[in-house]
Amino acid sequence: MSGMEEEGLFGPIEGKSAQQGRLVHSNNASLVRVAFDSAGNNQFDYAIPEALEKPLSPGQRVRAPLGRGNRPTVGFCVELSPDTTVEKVKYIDEIVDARPLLDESMMELARWISTYYCCPLGVVLSAMVPAAVKRQIGMVRHCYVSLTDKGRLSPENRAEQVRISSKGQAIISHLKEKEMDNIGRDDHSGKCHDDFEHKPVKLRELKEKLQCGQGPFKTLARQGLIEIVYRRELPQPKLPEDISARPTIDFELNEDQRKALDYIEQLIDQDGFEALLLQGVTGSGKTDVYIRCIEKVLEKGRQALVLVPEISLTPQTVGRFLGRFERVAVLHSGLTSQQRHQYWRWIADGRAEVVVGARSAVFAPLPRLGLIVVDEEHEPGYKQDKSPRYHARDVAIKRAQLNDICVILGSATPSLESLHNCRQKKHYHLLKLPRRVMNLPLPKVAIVNMRTEACERKGVHILSRLLEAEIKRTLARNKQAILLLNRRGHSNYVFCSSCQFTLTCPNCDVNLTYHRSQRDFDSRQRQWVMCHHCLHSSKVPEVCPLCGKKLSLIGPGTQRAEDEIQRKFPQARLRRVDSDSMKAGRIQKTLAEFGKGMIDILVGTQMIGKGLDFPNVELVGVLNADTVLSLPDFRSSERTFQLIAQVAGRCGRIRDTGRVVVQSYIPEEPAIRFACSHDYENFAKYELNIRRRCEMPPFSRLARIIMRDSKLAKLEQAAKELREHINLLIGRFHIEVQVRGPMPAGIARLENYHRQEIIMKAQRPEPIQKLLSELRREQLPALTVRNAVDVDPIYLL
Repeated sequence: MSGMEEEGLFGPIEGKSAQQGRLVHSNNASLVRVAFDSAGNNQFDYAIPEALEKPLSPGQRVRAPLGRGNRPTVGFCVELSPDTTVEKVKYIDEIVDARPLLDESMMELARWISTYYCCPLGVVLSAMVPAAVKRQIGMVRHCYVSLTDKGRLSPENRAEQVRISSKGQAIISHLKEKEMDNIGRDDHSGKCHDDFEHKPVKLRELKEKLQCGQGPFKTLARQGLIEIVYRRELPQPKLPEDISARPTIDFELNEDQRKALDYIEQLIDQDGFEALLLQGVTGSGKTDVYIRCIEKVLEKGRQALVLVPEISLTPQTVGRFLGRFERVAVLHSGLTSQQRHQYWRWIADGRAEVVVGARSAVFAPLPRLGLIVVDEEHEPGYKQDKSPRYHARDVAIKRAQLNDICVILGSATPSLESLHNCRQKKHYHLLKLPRRVMNLPLPKVAIVNMRTEACERKGVHILSRLLEAEIKRTLARNKQAILLLNRRGHSNYVFCSSCQFTLTCPNCDVNLTYHRSQRDFDSRQRQWVMCHHCLHSSKVPEVCPLCGKKLSLIGPGTQRAEDEIQRKFPQARLRRVDSDSMKAGRIQKTLAEFGKGMIDILVGTQMIGKGLDFPNVELVGVLNADTVLSLPDFRSSERTFQLIAQVAGRCGRIRDTGRVVVQSYIPEEPAIRFACSHDYENFAKYELNIRRRCEMPPFSRLARIIMRDSKLAKLEQAAKELREHINLLIGRFHIEVQVRGPMPAGIARLENYHRQEIIMKAQRPEPIQKLLSELRREQLPALTVRNAVDVDPIYLL
């Protein structure tokens, strides 16, 4: 959470001189405007020295002196020959990149993100290019040999006769043969080197083939017959070990799939922007529609981008595309730095047909982009939680608009914003897949009232009697089960029933979560409490520190569920999947073992509740459907519905044998009731009616200004002055924006920082953008605390 707020998001954004240094009059030089990620909203104008031989374009990086100390700093060129009011400017030192890292359309996308999400352009540009690419990680230095014009001449045509050894003659003959072989051929090697009229040959390969040392090459180079050059290049990328091709089976699409596919293919042929919401129940074959749409795009010589919300879903998704397409690239944060650089360059060179990745892959440098697919478009994982706080789904839509192509938003439980857009906006269309493939029915869902269960059973049980019976039946049939409990740890909080004391974090205004490790070799258990925000941890007190009475553990988590399941079903092969147990990429191995039948029961958080396809899963249990409903957020009902509906769809995907048990203390809650009856239409109608009456998204737009400081009085004063300034701007420009606050944030203190927020609401995005833009243009001396702007927030805590 400490990375949520940055310094100085408000300030001037026009071009400036870079302060002191070696200056030249701006009227006497070619100018370039540069954005730095460390300079806030400021962009600086520089002169281009005549000595620089490389051409310069927007999207390339330059190194230039910045600040009073003229510190050499790398920034992005954003404009050539800018109109400037600055009389004297500095020279740039050098051009860092041989070619732009971002093309014209990506630069336009960066400007839109900067404006819409109120983020400095330099920060946006830096975020769009992986650090591994900017640092050139993984580049290998190779020595190449090529013939000169003199070396290509026959001996009798050379003006100067030279003596050539037999080894030298063999070298020249071999290079001539290579040049003849390369004529008219495309280079599909995947190497990232510059293009040559006559492609050189690696010195190491020649030495091995001709069995000679360095001497003959040095002699030929001295005679001017060959040229020896050193090039830095990237090896061809290799897929991560946890990804392998999954065989695909061609089968006839059902009527719903065929109708959706025909409509999308028609739009692809028309080459125009359209946003298509593909709403298909779980198991309806949305991925098969994606694959056939991508095939259509590839036939036209274009490329496709597929976004998934979680890294854990990437191997399974990539495997399906690998089974159908030859050149599939992967982009996500789980790759090594070298792999990210290799794939990025491979994509930029136009060698990848399909790119699959998580949130940041929306910036993949595809030169012939023809289609974007956003799978599970409703997932909050598409929202970036640090600057720039973009939503990858919305950025994908904007990128499709800039490139005049189609974007497909797929989900069984679409976000209400996307559904509302389909009803209100011209270029949005809703396509439905209401049936599962092979006409399989949706799984049967049983609801268990845990209040009744607690009254009728002795002791404390996480599993209801019905769910225990279903687990027993599933194990007897050699089938698998998925059990969802969206709480980490053993217990949510430690509580004293005598004096009402609750163990809280000393740094944050949250309860501490009780954790307990498995028994080790000396049969002891390690017990501790932990804050899931600042990661503070401490020993569990033996008794209440206030009254000395016994403490109670309230609210079960995945560790406690694991203990109970293992105790009641000791023969089951059980695995817990949450962020505590799945360190260092273990989730991929665990899911692979589950797919091979080596695990009987998976119990975990929402990590196992979406996008996974395992045919042997017969039972799904939701151990507590109420966890998200307790959050003070207007989207809590929508998230509850989506989570239950998504995890329920993990079973019965091959045969009519799927069963779901949903446990709840408030089973009458509409979100739970509609989810258990697979009734998205009526849930959306019910929830949208509430949102309309409350004037909340999608019927309005929100933005938050979050401020924090270690001193509460200083924070409150700064927040008060900011609100006064906002009021002045609203009055001056007649901006139709409702403003609430300043007020304490949902979590008022995190990591020893007090937090205040100001929330802005408007019917359309333009008034909010106008207000934020005016705030950015003005210096705010009163705003001396850390601050951040979150446009279209998905959480309000």
